[in-house]
Amino acid sequence: MDLFLFPYPRNTYTHILLDFIPKKKLRMHSNAFLKNYVRIKVNILQTTAGIFGMIPSANILASKMKSQKNYKKQQTELIRRKASLIRRKASLIENYIKPLGVTDSRVISAFRKVPRHKFVLANYRKDAYLDVPLPIGEGQTISQPSLVAVMTQALELKGREKVLEVGTGSGFQAAILSHLAKKVYTIEIIGRLADKAAKTLKNLECDNVHVEIGDGSQGLQKYAPYDAIIVTAAGNQ
Repeated sequence: MDLFLFPYPRNTYTHILLDFIPKKKLRMHSNAFLKNYVRIKVNILQTTAGIFGMIPSANILASKMKSQKNYKKQQTELIRRKASLIRRKASLIENYIKPLGVTDSRVISAFRKVPRHKFVLANYRKDAYLDVPLPIGEGQTISQPSLVAVMTQALELKGREKVLEVGTGSGFQAAILSHLAKKVYTIEIIGRLADKAAKTLKNLECDNVHVEIGDGSQGLQKYAPYDAIIVTAAGNQ
């Protein structure tokens, strides 16, 4: 294998390869010829070196640099989004939840931990931290956060309780309760909503929540008694 003496652009990482071309040969050929000669040799050596793992080729290096750049860009965007969510959540708590008399530090902490945007439809996620109800599919909505906070505080949970929620909906209320009670049972009459809520709760590692499909107007007898019951759904009577 020939080694190069003629220099080649540093950014190709091939400048370390030298071709010991005799000075007499250098005088015989034009600069254009030598440049082409070197270019051909470099391509051959890059390919050979890439095969044997000696050095990365220029194309591979360029690809890696591009991947690293894209990764950094993605990480920067992820950090920006997280910071935005934290700001909006803090604004919701300070401007809409606390003013309604919600002072229980455990309830407020639960609201900081639970990502409400995970419980709404994708095209409504930008509004997840507004104090408004939002569609969740099947003609149902997720309650406004301030109402959830007031109802949750009224339960006066200490962390040892077994709680029943009637009307799972999106699963947001159950997720809040999971940080405040020992065990949460929640029942939903619409199967698709129950399945979706169960999946979301599992992804968020709310392992102390059990989702049941059924009519909760008569409660959920098989797990009774409960220390607290919260109803977040409308009934026929």
